[in-house]
Amino acid sequence: MLAAVTAFPTLLVIPPHMNSFVPGRKSANNNAILEAAFIEIEQSFLELSRSTSIPVQQVINWFLKSRGRTTVSTNFWNIYARSYFKDHTEQELARVGHKVPADGGSPGMSIRTKCYDLFKEAFPDTYKDILSVHDEVKMLSASPQTVSQRAQEFQKYYRRMFSIADTAAAKFGFETAMVVCGKIVNQDASLGQVHTTPGAAEFWSTRCRADDDTIIGHLKAHVYNKTSLAVVDDAFNDLPEDDEEAASRDADSIPSTEVEGRDESLRWLKKAIAAQLNLVGSLHPTRISPGKRCLAP
Repeated sequence: MLAAVTAFPTLLVIPPHMNSFVPGRKSANNNAILEAAFIEIEQSFLELSRSTSIPVQQVINWFLKSRGRTTVSTNFWNIYARSYFKDHTEQELARVGHKVPADGGSPGMSIRTKCYDLFKEAFPDTYKDILSVHDEVKMLSASPQTVSQRAQEFQKYYRRMFSIADTAAAKFGFETAMVVCGKIVNQDASLGQVHTTPGAAEFWSTRCRADDDTIIGHLKAHVYNKTSLAVVDDAFNDLPEDDEEAASRDADSIPSTEVEGRDESLRWLKKAIAAQLNLVGSLHPTRISPGKRCLAP
């Protein structure tokens, strides 16, 4: 007698107390545990994307929806209204036939909405890319004021770049070997990361004979050297023309005439050397002295 067995998917039941947020800063131990787990989770998503030929972000979205979680998507209207419109006010107002207010006031939200609709009509296939790139440029061009802020921005940057590289490798087979560091010597000494996609694994050690720390060190040395040379170049290019003319005059003012008494000194030196050669010749009559012949008057 055969018994029919029905398999049901296992659902992860999360206790109510685990749904609440934990206040305060994470400990160093928790940070290390989370970072290691996040790498494993990210790798799982990459493998799923590779095996199903579905983009990583779509796999993540489906995972969140299947578990009743909220999918966070980019709000392009916010990027346009709060950033892009502000940086291109005159250009965007021209879409609705308006000009920038003479008093410097900010156009109302209704006008921005109309501009946004016309902006999407002008770039129906690329407006999201335009706004995304604009948002990234704004983020990367911001200059943090503290070392801690620079470290946070650096972490966001390299994680984003590494994620893009991994996604491209999984979806298209585009392999990447990447090294990242900061260029401000006094603030960025601890900022350095290296990453290779699976197809480019061991690239640095095989082709450059360098481990991760060594290749980061090489990049830092190169970047810091170029930064130093640029600073020196800027400093000399900033010199006023008067200084260059003064330097030229100083060089031209060096006398080109011979020093007084120079010929007499040379004649005395020549006679003294010749006398010494005569003395050596008298002590060793068989020795031929070419120098004696050369120095003869």
